[in-house]
Amino acid sequence: MKMNAKRKVAVAALVYIAIFIAVYALAAQMILPPIPSLGGGEGEVTAPADIESYAWILEGTPVKVTGACMTFFGDLPCGTRIYLALLDDADVVVASGSKVLTSDLRESEVLTITTSPSVDAATVYKITVTVVCP
Repeated sequence: MKMNAKRKVAVAALVYIAIFIAVYALAAQMILPPIPSLGGGEGEVTAPADIESYAWILEGTPVKVTGACMTFFGDLPCGTRIYLALLDDADVVVASGSKVLTSDLRESEVLTITTSPSVDAATVYKITVTVVCP
C-alpha cells in the first residue's frame, strides 16, 4: 500500500508540473503593454550638465553650504528641470535641491538653486547637476 501512495504523489507532482509549464508558456506568449520607467515620460536629459560656472551659497559660522549659483553654456527653455546634489568624499549625497524654470534661461544668466539640509562646507567635495529639458 505504501507503494501506491508514493505513486499517487509522483503522478500528482507530474500533473502539477505539466500545468505549471503550460500556464508559464501561455503567459510568456501574452503581449503586454510596455511599462514606462520610473519617472516615465519623455525629455532630453543632459548629465553632466553643460555648466559654464558655479559658486557655492555659503551662510553662517561655521560655514554651511545652502546651495549653488550656476551659469550654463547655451539657453535652457521654460519648463526645464534642474537637479543639484551635493556629495561628500565617498560620493554620498549629503544635500539636494531642484528648480523648474518658469521662463527661458539665457546663456550665462545666473541660476540659483538652494539645497536642503544645510551642510558643513568641509563635508562637500563635489556636485552633480542634471538637466531635464521638456
